[in-house]
Amino acid sequence: MEKDDILNPEDFEDSKEESKDEDKSKEEKEETQDEESSKEDKDGKTAEEDEKAKSEAEEQKKKNAEYARKRREQEEAERKKREAKIREETRREVELGIFKENPYTKEPIKDEEDLEVYKVMKQLDDEGLNPIEDYPKRVAELNRKAKKEAKEKAEQEEKDKEYFAKDIKDFKEKYPDVDLRKLANDEEYLKFSEGKAGRWSTAEIYQAYLDKQEMDALKGKKKQDEDKAKEQADSKTKTPTTTHSKSSKTEDVDKIDDLESYKKYMSEKYNS
Repeated sequence: MEKDDILNPEDFEDSKEESKDEDKSKEEKEETQDEESSKEDKDGKTAEEDEKAKSEAEEQKKKNAEYARKRREQEEAERKKREAKIREETRREVELGIFKENPYTKEPIKDEEDLEVYKVMKQLDDEGLNPIEDYPKRVAELNRKAKKEAKEKAEQEEKDKEYFAKDIKDFKEKYPDVDLRKLANDEEYLKFSEGKAGRWSTAEIYQAYLDKQEMDALKGKKKQDEDKAKEQADSKTKTPTTTHSKSSKTEDVDKIDDLESYKKYMSEKYNS
């Protein structure tokens, strides 16, 4: 037996050391890969969070601008109301300054009540009636008219109150999870509901609004699929394609104020 064929224990020690080095190198490589993978996940998550934060900031910016616009409109309406009141008061003062005496009664015009008496008498005179003799009858007619209008107004307000109470109750029963206060500030919903409130119930308007959103989403998805298919076809043929736009007169869904017409419109759109 040759000497070289004799197994040397040191050879086993070297082999063990080499195995340990390989295992250590493998572990370090795996740790590096895990760190890189974790970093990529973190970077991806951070980018997603940044995008979400940016989107939320843009949305908040839009809301702030809308609130500012509404506030300006309200301030402008209040300013016009104050100016109208001032003009009316000024007109009254001017009239009281011009008409010092009722020419029909020869009585002085001291306040607005006296001025109104004169105006009624003047109207009777313009109609060819007797300003003095026909005045009591005209006042009685005006009082009856005012009472009738006040009664009709009160009855209508009561009917409206009952209708809206029932309308809100029905809506909450059908959509218990919807926050009506948030819905009242939803610009898209408010725009959609224009021309429908009073003719449609709130539940019907909201359901139609959801249907429209779903239809818009389907149309958007369909367009994306068509664009993607066109891109794939173009990449295969490598030839320029000419598209011809097809014009058609379509009904503006936001202008439909009849529920049956809207349902018919939605059915045709879904089936097209």
